Amino acid sequence: MEVIFIKFGGSLITVKERPYTARPDVIKRLASEVRDALQERQGLRLVIGNGGGSYGHPGAAKYGTIDGFCDNTGRLGFCKVHDDAIRLNRLVVNELLNHGIPALGLPASAMFLTGKRELVYSSPESIKESLNQEIIPVVFGSPILDTHNGCTIYSADRVIGIIIKFLTHAGRYNITRMVSLGNYEGVLDSHGNIIPEITKTGLNKVEACIKGSDATDVTGGMLSKVTELLDIASMGTESFIANGMVPGNLYKLIMGDNIECTAIR
Repeated sequence: MEVIFIKFGGSLITVKERPYTARPDVIKRLASEVRDALQERQGLRLVIGNGGGSYGHPGAAKYGTIDGFCDNTGRLGFCKVHDDAIRLNRLVVNELLNHGIPALGLPASAMFLTGKRELVYSSPESIKESLNQEIIPVVFGSPILDTHNGCTIYSADRVIGIIIKFLTHAGRYNITRMVSLGNYEGVLDSHGNIIPEITKTGLNKVEACIKGSDATDVTGGMLSKVTELLDIASMGTESFIANGMVPGNLYKLIMGDNIECTAIR
């Protein structure tokens, strides 16, 4: 079974500088490109993830959710940030449904449990069964419960990495690529040029010019993304960081076409 993972970055589907501001036209176009690609590639399975953008990160920064229950408002903050993340996921899922795509939102908090921010319990069986039933699971970065700190946050990239590892070990899933889309051309060097390829051995050559997000981003920005995708590459799945604001880029990457972007191998 061929599976492609797709990440709709928070910078793509929201205006990260404006709290709780989505880009509905972009989400609608992405859904149409997914639909068109699935019509062309019968039998292909997808797993979609979405970042938190201006829905998840502001509240997480306010309450310090990634570090646990920092004060008496931490529990309420955890629940509010989780609800914010679900709200954005629902926008993505609803648009996929509007395009006739069977999509199911699955929160990380229902699949994972951590202790001191490290994974202690993982049960992504619902991902596997969704794929078997030809349903597209739509996961997202969100707060999860932590046995030591109370809570923490796993980014969509980290959630996707765990799921890819799970499916890889399951054996019958051929994960051919990971497509990570944002409002940027790829990973840029110090001169603003696209770095065409990053490998684990070559990361030290480009690490200094990879910066974090210009907006509030509690999960580390671009460098954290590249690190997570290098972990995915070590499992045999190459990734492509590309500009989702360009119409057709998502469709082309699902179809296996080459575009100007950064490959993580």
